[in-house]
Amino acid sequence: MADKNKDGKIELLRETRLTGLFVHLLMLCSLLFLPWLKLIPVPVLYGVFLYMGISSLNTNQFYGRIQMLFMHPSRCPETPYTSYVDRKTLRFYTGIQLFFFVLLYAIKSIEITAIWFPVSIAICIPVRRFLLPKVMARNALVLLDGEDHEIEKFIHDLDIEDF
Repeated sequence: MADKNKDGKIELLRETRLTGLFVHLLMLCSLLFLPWLKLIPVPVLYGVFLYMGISSLNTNQFYGRIQMLFMHPSRCPETPYTSYVDRKTLRFYTGIQLFFFVLLYAIKSIEITAIWFPVSIAICIPVRRFLLPKVMARNALVLLDGEDHEIEKFIHDLDIEDF
């Protein structure tokens, strides 16, 4: 139940409680299938989840930026962050994300430090909110890590300034 404008963009979305009700009813019904679900071998489930992860990897911006680290600049795809953010800033931000990814994976993997995993994730929030704005331009952070509406507003404001 959504109202769309003449361009087909959704302007208003009416939430219904029926969706949540049906989802929970289906989850309840799935309990009836537990005896059959137990017959599925665990490696098959691992394979399904691996396939889902690999097939969705190309839509992940972080993965795309890691690939761009090894690409020639002329071969990089046209995105807002490749068009408006210089390559050095793009590499710096990707490097910071890669550092935290490896750090979190290492903390999770070592048995002694695994208990601190939630705390280490919580530490990422102030780094992004308070530290990164001091070392990077706000516009670059909006393009690299902003919500879609913030990115669209930024690009729209740039287009208006060009006229």
